[in-house]
Amino acid sequence: MMGPGALISAAPSSWAMLFTLVSANIGVKDIALAASDSRNLKVMAKKADEAAALMRSLSHGARLKVLCELSAGEKSVGELVELSGLSQSALSQHLARLREENLVATRREAQTIYYSVADPKVLKLVRLLYELYCGK
Repeated sequence: MMGPGALISAAPSSWAMLFTLVSANIGVKDIALAASDSRNLKVMAKKADEAAALMRSLSHGARLKVLCELSAGEKSVGELVELSGLSQSALSQHLARLREENLVATRREAQTIYYSVADPKVLKLVRLLYELYCGK
């Protein structure tokens, strides 16, 4: 019988890095140990649900691109429209979803609204995905 650790060690290094980053950020240090302890199964299930919810939020290319742009620093809505290539209406819908899920924070300066990544876990994950898929 193969344990969870064997699957990860057999995975390509990029998947292993992503798994390590996500598992470290969701608070599960040793998946095999957590699974063997029935008290930790509930904790592991909760953390897995949290990670899955985050992945669902990142699963749309436009939202991921917006978060990539924001990983470089705070941007105004106008800047994000220009950088993303989305209409202001479409961008607003994606930003609303990211706000609802507390993944971005806002700051108002006069009539301009600025967005930034609110969650350090999201920032780490987006930067890792950028490194893996965009080559930097």
